[in-house]
Amino acid sequence: MVKSSWRLADVFGDDSDVPAYNPDAEIKLTWSPVGTRSEKEEAEIAEAEIRMGVSKKTILTRRGYDADEEAANRKEEQEATAEAMADAFNRGEVEDE
Repeated sequence: MVKSSWRLADVFGDDSDVPAYNPDAEIKLTWSPVGTRSEKEEAEIAEAEIRMGVSKKTILTRRGYDADEEAANRKEEQEATAEAMADAFNRGEVEDE
């Protein structure tokens, strides 16, 4: 099992991620829990956990997202929105309330 895992990592992984082959290495598998919860239920649980103080980073990681990548994506989206709003304002396309 160790040798097969190493070979898969060597073939499909980034070279920097693949450690030297070690026949005594232990492999820890991390599987998502098997259950009957729906995406909606998972989202509701995540929202409740945020209200209880669990970090968004922890929740994102548990759900299989890369929290740092998601933060970078959110920042990029916010910057694009701000730029679009500024462009609209500069063109006079903003209505007075």
